[in-house]
Amino acid sequence: MKMQRVKIAMGLASFAVFYGAAMGQVDNLTIVLPEVATVGGVPSPSPLAAFGYDPVNDRMFVAGFSNGDQELRRVDNPTASSVAFQTQVFATSWLRFNRDNDLNLGGGSPTPSAMLLNPLPINLPGGGTLPAYSMAAITDAGAIVQSGSGATAVRFPEKSNKVYTYNLQQSVGPIATDVFTQRVTIADLQAATGAAVTETSNNIGRQPAWSGDGQSIYFIDTAVPFGGVWKLGAVTGAPVRLLATNTDLNTEPAVIASGGVDSIFFRGGGATGNVGGIDKITHDGTTTSARTVHVPASEIASFFEQPTSDMTSFSMASDGGGNLYFNNTATARRGIFRLDPEGRVVKVLGYEERRANFAPEASPSVNSNTLRMQIRSTTYTGNAGSFAVPQLMYTEASGVNHVAGAYLFRIGDFNRDDVVDQADIGLFKSALTLSSATPLSGIIAADQPKLRFDLNGNNVVSWKDVKILQQFYVFPDGDADMDKSVNLDDFTALAANFGLPGRLWTQGDFTGDELVDLNDFTTLAANFGATSPAGAARGSVPEPTAGALIGALCFMLRLRNRQFA
Repeated sequence: MKMQRVKIAMGLASFAVFYGAAMGQVDNLTIVLPEVATVGGVPSPSPLAAFGYDPVNDRMFVAGFSNGDQELRRVDNPTASSVAFQTQVFATSWLRFNRDNDLNLGGGSPTPSAMLLNPLPINLPGGGTLPAYSMAAITDAGAIVQSGSGATAVRFPEKSNKVYTYNLQQSVGPIATDVFTQRVTIADLQAATGAAVTETSNNIGRQPAWSGDGQSIYFIDTAVPFGGVWKLGAVTGAPVRLLATNTDLNTEPAVIASGGVDSIFFRGGGATGNVGGIDKITHDGTTTSARTVHVPASEIASFFEQPTSDMTSFSMASDGGGNLYFNNTATARRGIFRLDPEGRVVKVLGYEERRANFAPEASPSVNSNTLRMQIRSTTYTGNAGSFAVPQLMYTEASGVNHVAGAYLFRIGDFNRDDVVDQADIGLFKSALTLSSATPLSGIIAADQPKLRFDLNGNNVVSWKDVKILQQFYVFPDGDADMDKSVNLDDFTALAANFGLPGRLWTQGDFTGDELVDLNDFTTLAANFGATSPAGAARGSVPEPTAGALIGALCFMLRLRNRQFA
């Protein structure tokens, strides 16, 4: 049995110095696995293709795209200060599997698009189970194998591996067929759809998602005639097409399970016309729903304050709490965002935060895509100590080639102590500016610490961010100082700025037009006396008393008279 173990020494010292400094300012983003451990090939590395994470053993499996450097590596303790990898499958062995042990065949070079480990035990047909995180489902975007070329080429769709599994429990031998198992070929897709044997165009180039019971995967093909959402048993069975379409579907899907029903999410459009939004189908193991709108494009556009055309998602993921994560690759709001079960959207990671960390390697910009998103639990250590926090891992594509991780802090935990309180609000208020202010881009060196307060990813900390924060740290409208109570302190702040343009929420602009006027007084008066108790849930601000309203209205009238005097 031939094995390889390589210590990563070159560049680690400078790596730690440079990125340690960067992390001090953009502290929600870190490197989980550096380029030298992912694809090698220094100084001309191959593009990072896919990775899968095993939380039980804190172990990662990773592969690149290039055939010359194509190998499947295992990295133990990927977040350790000294990273080492072990080659599990060598390039030639992988190529043998994809070409059915005939290296004379053309095409069929490994192009792994995803390598997703099973999160739950898998029931085996003959009894027993395959333990969690002991097998990976791999989707392959490579061409089908053939002999000859041009008009004389003979293709073999039955040898074209589009989905296969990787058994992490077996030893690695001289050829890889003892660890890889063919699951879906072009011939299987032809049989499932009734397509002619000459139909071979396919595009299975995205990460799949595991079903809620962990016994199947859902994968997507975006090409005619095999386009649609497919289901495949983890170890047995033929692929089944749940949704037949190749329109507006080029997304890595996400699954949220409830009551034995899987909701499968992907990019909006097609039959729903929801381009720019998020669509879904549901599947209960037998019956599949029609494609329906999950989030209308208009809601996404409202959050982004951009046209619906500025929303294009290529990747989605979910966690055990029912949160849906999606990326946006369009220029104006490029980043990763979270949609929680209550329908609240908030930025997870913005483009400028990525650029601040990784642009020295991919100067002047980083790739628009953040693919193969996977969630794990990890530990964050900062000035306030260490605490457990979820982390969203994803691939930073070429020329960065890292597996990166975005910490999923509590929304509003700006000082990173795992608590959201008035100390965080004080930091937020000091970062507030006008929506027309110069965006936090192009001046990253000075302003990157402010990016944590930008909750909608537009590189400005303004009224819109106040309204997003208000959904998670509840304070009433009219609460200028955000102390969870609307009182004379808030009237005083508003009165001092009454009639003046270019004002912030903290100065009495509660309507977001950057002008303090009667509309803001009306908002404050309607909420005068309202308080939001500690730990209040969304929408739990009590109604003000009648006496408080009368007092507020009288005060408003006096100020109105002052305005028109």
